[in-house]
Order: sequence, then structure tokens, then C-alpha cells
Amino acid sequence: MNSIAYIAGTAILAGAVIMAFSLVFASRIVAELPLGPVRRWWNVLRALIVLFILGYGASIPLLLLRGAGPVHLVMGTMLLSGAVFVLLVCRLMLTTVSDVRRIAALEVENVTDPLLGIYNRRYLEQRLKEEVSRANRYGLALSVCIMDIDHFKRINDSYGHPIGDEVLKNLGNLLRNKVREVDLFARYGGEEFVMILPNTRAQEAIVLAERLRKAVEDSRIVVESGGRLEFDCTVSLGLTTATAGKRESRQLLREADQALHRAKASGRNRVEVFTAQKQAA
Repeated sequence: MNSIAYIAGTAILAGAVIMAFSLVFASRIVAELPLGPVRRWWNVLRALIVLFILGYGASIPLLLLRGAGPVHLVMGTMLLSGAVFVLLVCRLMLTTVSDVRRIAALEVENVTDPLLGIYNRRYLEQRLKEEVSRANRYGLALSVCIMDIDHFKRINDSYGHPIGDEVLKNLGNLLRNKVREVDLFARYGGEEFVMILPNTRAQEAIVLAERLRKAVEDSRIVVESGGRLEFDCTVSLGLTTATAGKRESRQLLREADQALHRAKASGRNRVEVFTAQKQAA
């Protein structure tokens, strides 16, 4: 066995070891990725890395047994360099994937209410501006509904805020499962929720709001906290619809809020629709 063969074999062996580290990084990348074509391609890359490792390992005995010349030394150096390149690519991609997932998680936290897991007020106001702009541009109807839990303060005062939070969570889940996929459901603040109903006229919005009101009225909210607590809750809803003409997001929220106050003043557990005539009265 000559020295060139030994050096070339050592380089190839080092390349195989480095490829093994690359396989570890590639496997971690696959674990980070969601199901889909990108993950499938990374599985293909993992299989290729395994084949490379086998090829590296098979070439070493042949090299040592038959001897080698300067060409084999160059080949060993190139294989080692290729392994280093694959390792760097996999390591950088793992860092990139982790950063993307972390940024995506931060973005979700930025638009999500931490207690209820639904959209928060910041995202609501952003989306409402976008929907108003789209409705104004294409002449579409747009409805906005504000919902408030009736007498929620009594629950907090009688059972404490932790129980009140559990009631909010249960109601939030109930309502989220009742809204349409095209609608946006968000927590506006406290025990108030807002729904944005794109391309929805007044009569359709009234039907949807009544369906939600009835769903809450017919449901019993159960909280397990050192015992079973059951609550019968109702909600009041204020509704407004933007039709033809320029409208602003703040104006729609203000109108829906005024209709909500009228619903609460009229006995609660009801839906009120904003009209200029009713507001004037």
C-alpha cells in the first residue's frame, strides 16, 4: 500500500463520515417540514446521501488493495470537498428552516389572542381595512357584527376570573365552529367578539347572527375546575352592512357597536341592525 493510496483513502473515509453528519442534518430538516412535495424531495436527498456513503465506503478497500496514483489523490480530495459542500448546504438549510418556523410562530402569536387562540384585535382591524377596500373597489356588500356576552361580569364577580376565562374559551370554541370558513372571527376585547362577513348582505348577515345567538342560547357551558360548573349564557349582537358607496372600517365598527348597545338596552339576547333612522331615534 503506497502513501498516495493511504492519503486518498483517508480523504474518502473522512468524506463518508461528513456525509453521515449531513444525513443527520437532512433528517432533522425532514422532521421540521410539513407534509408535501418539499418534504418528499428532501427524503429523496436523504436517500441519495445514503447511496453516497455506501459508495464512499465501497471505494476505500479497492483503493487500498490496488494502489493509487495522483489521479486517485485528486479524486479523494474532490470527494472530501463534495461531502463538505453537502454538509454545509444541509446545515444552512436546517438553520433556514428553523428560522422560518420560528418567524411563522411569531407571526401567529402576533395575530392570535393568547387566551382563546382566535384572531386578535390587531389582525381584525388590518383585515377589516382590506375587506372594506375590496368591497369599495368591486361594489360588494360587507357586513360587520359585534357580539357581547350578556352579564359576563357576574360570572367573574361570582366565580373569579380563572373561571370566567374558561367560560370565554368554551364560548370562543363554540362560536368559531359555527361561523363560515369565509368569515373572520376575532376577539375584540374583554368579552366582545367581532365577525367580518365578506360579500354578505344585510338579510344574510341577520340569518347568520341569529344562528349564532341561538347556538349560544341552546348550549350549556361546562367548566371543570375542582368540580363541574355549568353556565347558561346568552349573547347580544350588533350588525351593520356596507352597501354601495365608500365606507370606512372605523365607521362600520362604530355602527355595529351602536347596534350592539341598542340590543343590550332592549333586553339582551337579541340581534339589532344598525340603521340611520333607529340611531336617530
